[in-house]
Amino acid sequence: MIQRRVAIIAFVSMMSIASDRVCAFEFTSTRSQSMGGSASLRSATAWDYLWVTGLSVDRNAIALAFDAARRYDLKELDTKGVAFAFGKGRVSVAVGAVQLGRSSYYAERLARVNFAYRARAFGVGVAASAKGHDFGGEYSALHSQSIGVGLSWRGKRVSLAVGADDINQPRPWARAQGETIKWRMSFDLEGARGVTLAGHATISDLHRPVFGVGQSVAVTRAFRARWGVSIHPMVYTAGVEIGARSFAFHYGAWYHGALGWSQSVGASYRFSTGN
Repeated sequence: MIQRRVAIIAFVSMMSIASDRVCAFEFTSTRSQSMGGSASLRSATAWDYLWVTGLSVDRNAIALAFDAARRYDLKELDTKGVAFAFGKGRVSVAVGAVQLGRSSYYAERLARVNFAYRARAFGVGVAASAKGHDFGGEYSALHSQSIGVGLSWRGKRVSLAVGADDINQPRPWARAQGETIKWRMSFDLEGARGVTLAGHATISDLHRPVFGVGQSVAVTRAFRARWGVSIHPMVYTAGVEIGARSFAFHYGAWYHGALGWSQSVGASYRFSTGN
């Protein structure tokens, strides 16, 4: 049964590439995944600074994050990654890398760098990503590079971000059909008594639109509970965060109606240099 599920997922992945489209997986951190895939724009980790183009790191702040996930209870689809972000004055940089799968079987890799500039409540940024598909054995790997731009705004209780990825229409090989622009939108609403509502949407010509919404509740000063849902595909998510000062541990789980359960863990660290 497990081998059959692996074969099905691998087949779908390879058919996506064979259809002349760059369909590298969309990585979402443990914290975001537990909220329906929505980023935290107001209390961001290094992952949020990496994936949300135009979201700037606070002045003289440094953030580091690690994540690992087991998708659909299959070790062949294990995902792991690391992200680092820092801000200096009005300028900030975030870098990170993620891998899904194993090089000996099938693997997808993504490396990304995100530059942002902040002017008062607004942030503007540009990001560059390198994607790769490795089929193992004697098969050749496929590679592509993409560019994205984005804009963010932070209000007293509401934060917004809009961006466009793949604006250069990347292709895995010369005659392949280029990926169309992915338009991304995110919001983060801070409510009363430690309650936060976040949501996101991704729209492109080649893929069905993806929507997600999630909620975070501060049960105590050191413990947060999160839950959410995303559409296309329909996935139900939940998770917790345990924090102590600048450090936090994250756990998330999500359920796909056809593929079953996935789980992930992560850790994030954030501090200020004070210079």
